[in-house]
Amino acid sequence: MTIETDALVGAVLAGRWRLKRKLGEGGMGAVYAAEGVNGEGEVAVKILHKEFVKEDQVVSRFYAEAEASKRLNHPNIARVFESGTAESGEPFLVMELLRGQPLADACPEGSRLPVADAARIMKEVLIALAEAHRQDIVHRDLKPDNIFLCDVPGGGRVAKLLDFGIARVIDAASGGAMRKTKTGMLLGTPGYMSPEQLRNSKTVDPRGDLWSLSTVFYEILSGRDPYGATNDFARLTAVFTQDSIPIDRDAPELAPWREFFQRAFQRDINLRFQSAQEMSAAIDAVLEGRPLPAPVQPSPPAAPQQPITSTSPTYTKPSPQDQLALASTQPSGFVVPEAALAASRQSTASSLVVLSPPLPARPPASLAIQPSIGSNKLVWALIVGVLILGAVLVGLAVWVLRSNPSSQESPPTSTTATPSSATGKPAGTVSSPPKTPPGKR
Repeated sequence: MTIETDALVGAVLAGRWRLKRKLGEGGMGAVYAAEGVNGEGEVAVKILHKEFVKEDQVVSRFYAEAEASKRLNHPNIARVFESGTAESGEPFLVMELLRGQPLADACPEGSRLPVADAARIMKEVLIALAEAHRQDIVHRDLKPDNIFLCDVPGGGRVAKLLDFGIARVIDAASGGAMRKTKTGMLLGTPGYMSPEQLRNSKTVDPRGDLWSLSTVFYEILSGRDPYGATNDFARLTAVFTQDSIPIDRDAPELAPWREFFQRAFQRDINLRFQSAQEMSAAIDAVLEGRPLPAPVQPSPPAAPQQPITSTSPTYTKPSPQDQLALASTQPSGFVVPEAALAASRQSTASSLVVLSPPLPARPPASLAIQPSIGSNKLVWALIVGVLILGAVLVGLAVWVLRSNPSSQESPPTSTTATPSSATGKPAGTVSSPPKTPPGKR
């Protein structure tokens, strides 16, 4: 794949964009620096790999997510200008060309950023997420590689989010499960996914983005994984079975952030931060030495409600008037060890509660339930059917008896009903005449 993508340098896409150099390559496609042949300036172009071109669902999802991303015009989100199809059939996106480096390079694995710098980056990303979530767009693949630190004139950097919607294209390409491309690249990033996204990627809501961003924040503050996992699969299991390691275990100076991350990594989604604004306010509180704001709670019901336990939530935009509801989902997507899922079900089933309207009262046992008009018609139809069937069977039996030759050869007999006093037999019995001996006819 690398040789093929390198060979595209110098090509002109759709008669408009000349590819100047390759910037990078991932599981879904390659990204190039390009320039408009009509003086449009420099842009970045992402081209879908050829292996996905014949997968209609992937291509249609690619274009649909491109259209959604074009609506996001925000200083903390990398712009998507247009989409198109190359002469050789590959779909592509034309995006804003950024100068700087991804957070993954600015803070490599095992290293730490100063608290003030890390908090500033998180707050800028949260501003971007608030705008996307307002438009009902969920990123679904937040990780250090998708947070870009852009150089700005006069010095300094500003964080921008990349690849909105690309996770949905990955889901289409992988069928909701983990898949490797022809080049051996793994699609999806389970190490940053929330428990509900790991169970069923189709039910992710904005709160899943907040879990992923909290994982990034923890890593750049502490220099390690929240669960002490050494790879994505170990973390996947730990998310379902373990609590995150207190962030100040190895760094006492981070003690003020302990409560923040305890809330951020709650497996019960209703106990976490419910919006980007709430999470940003909590960061401000820690920086200023104030207690965390009280968690956002569902508004009290207007009438008595019956609690029902559930194992997975359905997202409702947070507001004081909204009620957060949970909807059951089936484990799908990533292959999660059964022990981890069992532990997850046990912990969530006992803690997640959704308020629902009370069930209608059952009628008293003494009250008879009257059949409906429709049921009466059905009963009469069955009775008539049985009678007709009986008549047909009787008629058939009579016809068989009359047409039987053996019945015609037997001599006729007469029957006489006699009173019991004359014959000595019970009333209603049948008497036959004596048989005539042979030869006396």
